[in-house]
Amino acid sequence: MSWTISITKAIRQNAAEIIDAAQAVGNEDCPQEREEQVIIAKSVALQIVESDALFSGDPGDMFNISLYGHANPEHKNHEGYSNDTITINIYRAAP
Repeated sequence: MSWTISITKAIRQNAAEIIDAAQAVGNEDCPQEREEQVIIAKSVALQIVESDALFSGDPGDMFNISLYGHANPEHKNHEGYSNDTITINIYRAAP
């Protein structure tokens, strides 16, 4: 079901280790569907952080990440529940 990951004031040069180590918290229902979402969200977040789309190119740049998702059983809509979603927010952090 619903899950979230928050990473604050992380250094870009350590992004892979930091993102990989981050644990999702939230509802433990639908563990397989939830894990599928967490893996893909982390992968996309790392691709963005490793790019220069948000950063100056300095490996010491800092970032915050907020990942959120909701996974239903078999990724199918269920009445009374939110639809499946993945949200990725990445912000440059002030030193």
